[in-house]
Amino acid sequence: MRTLPAVVVIGLCVGGCAKMLGLDGLKFETEPSEAVAGSGGAEAIEPTSDSDGESDGTGAGDSEVALLQWDSLPSSWPSGTLLAFDPSGENHPNYFAYEPQSHQLSVLRLTDGDDLVSRSSWAEDLSWTHLVVLPSQNGPLVIGYDQHSGILERAFDFKADGSFSVRRAAGNIHSHLLYVPLNAGNLLFGYDRVTGFYRGIPATTDDDVSVMQGEIEAGWSSVVFLRYENVPSVLFYDELSGRFSLYEVSDQSPGLTFSFDGVAPPGQMVVGGPSQTEGLVFLYENIGGLTMLTNPMRPLGQGGESGSLEPAALASWHQRRGLVWMTSVEIDDNVAIFTFDGGVLDGVLSYLSTGDEIVR
Repeated sequence: MRTLPAVVVIGLCVGGCAKMLGLDGLKFETEPSEAVAGSGGAEAIEPTSDSDGESDGTGAGDSEVALLQWDSLPSSWPSGTLLAFDPSGENHPNYFAYEPQSHQLSVLRLTDGDDLVSRSSWAEDLSWTHLVVLPSQNGPLVIGYDQHSGILERAFDFKADGSFSVRRAAGNIHSHLLYVPLNAGNLLFGYDRVTGFYRGIPATTDDDVSVMQGEIEAGWSSVVFLRYENVPSVLFYDELSGRFSLYEVSDQSPGLTFSFDGVAPPGQMVVGGPSQTEGLVFLYENIGGLTMLTNPMRPLGQGGESGSLEPAALASWHQRRGLVWMTSVEIDDNVAIFTFDGGVLDGVLSYLSTGDEIVR
């Protein structure tokens, strides 16, 4: 039987409760008529080819881990660049690169050839520490967030000339910010490592929304989304000890519900699988090692309260550089894994089958 962790405190907010919690106006609306234009000189780029990017299956032996063959990758970016991909599941997704030093936002599309669509200045009075993309019916919604001030700005309605609209709001302080896709709609989820406070805001235009908030254990170094037993979940992981705690996100009521604890390989950074994928967690090391793992397993006789992360022997390979960031995106019904080493953005396409090691 599933038990509720005593450390979780759930808050249900309807209507004006967002204002009471210091998040007045923090709804992820995408109506251009209610927004102001993005500031700065926008540079429009000619549309790129929309031809299909194909993988050549290069690798030792019968490897089914293939290199991405889009001409635009690998690409170089200044150290400190924030990167985010549109998780909508399109075969040629948009992705975004924000350079804090120059306050430049580049809009790109994963196609053959030059994939730069436009480049614009964004929020010259702030330097974002987090970049998150949420899918919407009106196109990608790009979230810029400053963890020092709690200020959040949404960029949307991207035009062919490079301009876009923005909406700014003040919010809570979070060390982690991520996109959590639910069956009932998208969620922007924040967690603060110092206090253990978490908050989830639905990405909706409705006036009355249920906002989740509460407190769990502080100190987690990695917070990622994954699906466990086909249930949207958030995995909290400690790099020093390898401890993790997995919470399921309720679709019916706002909050983190059932959880169980376990141990994974320590000294790693964790990235969850794509929103549509069941059963994958990716661990990677700063030396460039990348391993695909199964979801946490609950051993028999433990009451569903503890588990472990075990290598799935699906894929393991090394990039040529130490990694500081990674994300996974579904492309052509497969999982593309994009990595950044603080200077170069690169990627591989995994077919989720056993493959030999590839060294780039």
